[in-house]
Amino acid sequence: MGCYDILFSFATMMKVFRTVDPGRWGALGNDASAIIFSSILLFGMIGSQFYNVGLSIYYLFLIKYNYKDKKFRKKVEPFIHFTILFWALGTVMAVLATGSFNPLQFGEYWITPSPTGCKIDENVDCLHGEYAYILRTCLVFLPLLASLIANIGIMIIIWFTVMSLERKMTKYSRITSVTISANTDLTNSPRKKGIDTSVGPTPGGVLAQALAARASTRSSYSGVDAGAAPSYVGVDACAATCGMLDLTPAATRRNRRQQRSVARSKVFLRQAALYTGAFLFSYASTAI
Repeated sequence: MGCYDILFSFATMMKVFRTVDPGRWGALGNDASAIIFSSILLFGMIGSQFYNVGLSIYYLFLIKYNYKDKKFRKKVEPFIHFTILFWALGTVMAVLATGSFNPLQFGEYWITPSPTGCKIDENVDCLHGEYAYILRTCLVFLPLLASLIANIGIMIIIWFTVMSLERKMTKYSRITSVTISANTDLTNSPRKKGIDTSVGPTPGGVLAQALAARASTRSSYSGVDAGAAPSYVGVDACAATCGMLDLTPAATRRNRRQQRSVARSKVFLRQAALYTGAFLFSYASTAI
């Protein structure tokens, strides 16, 4: 993508060499230099905008379909590179083969028939670029417009995916914050030291002593008599609720991947908005 951006920026800066009108200030080009830099401009513009779609596709597979980088590079990325190179190079070759790079009204070369206005005036025959308008519409304008629509569509899909992941993570965090303290007491007690980890209304051994001390500590903050019998409502609630949680290592790794996907998707949305604005600006400047 960076190579196409460099080519597009370089050809844009070399606009004086794409202009052959002697009466225009700064026109330093001739027919050969104008055709060369116009070809570089077209090649870089198509490749740069298509790679924006490729970047969107990468984030789509990463966030929505949980593709790993290795899997994406093996199965999807080669197809993206080949498609972009084939379309950009094929478009440039088609324009050159039909002689469709010709000067516009102000001397700057672009895809247009020559002489100017030959398609409008029936009394003027086109010497070069008879199919220039068709090539410019079918191979340049419509694909770039489709890339813009594809970027917007992919961003909408990613946005809905991210919102769904955030709702799931919020729900998971809320349930975990309520039950994780009691669940830690029940699941992390070492059995090999003889501690009774059974869950029920009458826990015994060291666990009963720990629960009694914990209940007395909490009651001292709430104004309840510290000598009252400890309540195991929290433990029973945990026993009823913890079964709903998937706290296995695989589920933990999956939740971490979802968190990373949410963070990456937010970065992508900012980049996509920037690239979309750059595309609109570059295409408008080229059209003008």
